[in-house]
Amino acid sequence: MTTTLPPSDLPQDDLENEEEAVIACVLVFNASDPSGASGISADVLAIASVGAHALPVLTGAYARDSSQIFDFFPLDEEAVGDQAKAVLEDIPPQVIKVGFVGSAENISIIAELTADYDGVPVVAYMPNLSWWEDDKIDQYLDAFRELLLPQTSILVGHHSTLRRWLLPDWSSEKNPGPRDIAKAAAELEFPTRWSQASPPTTSTSTMFWPPPKPWWAMKSSSALRLFSVALAKHFRQPWLLLLQRG
Repeated sequence: MTTTLPPSDLPQDDLENEEEAVIACVLVFNASDPSGASGISADVLAIASVGAHALPVLTGAYARDSSQIFDFFPLDEEAVGDQAKAVLEDIPPQVIKVGFVGSAENISIIAELTADYDGVPVVAYMPNLSWWEDDKIDQYLDAFRELLLPQTSILVGHHSTLRRWLLPDWSSEKNPGPRDIAKAAAELEFPTRWSQASPPTTSTSTMFWPPPKPWWAMKSSSALRLFSVALAKHFRQPWLLLLQRG
């Protein structure tokens, strides 16, 4: 049995463009969050909402409720690497998103994979790590700075984590602002850009970058992730995206 489709009213050029259109695929590394507030499920939703298709790679699992994190159970680097390699052999990504991956070893294997995709923008999200043990935080941040930061196109970060990481010797009684953190990042040879206008500030988040449109005030980590993916699809140059509070 053959089904005949009705003729389209679209011009021929539009039909050809429609046939050539391909959904962007985003390879995303993140953990499972049973509260549904963050992690791999939030990434999949955010990526889908900007018209892209997620290729989710699980890095571990949180034990948490809606207000706090009690523990984290990371997958080992072999499990993370094998998940990514399997899907990459079949589907090429247009964007790579790296959320919380749970260990320095996982950062290492992910950095090896992203290095093979030169020209594919990398969106990195540095979450609030204040719930974690100090030695694990230091190992994680050191590995990220050495291995993944040089490949990062867009950096999204929680204020407390970025301050600990980029300004460990901050002595002023006044908390560092976005410009202070941007300058510290620039000293690590991570290119930073910002507008001369003052960025918007809310009780939950601040974003600091030269936007293609008027200032946006994002009010949730999901919105930050969503806009990061959207930016990565349109900009292939290094940006520093600062910063989430709350």
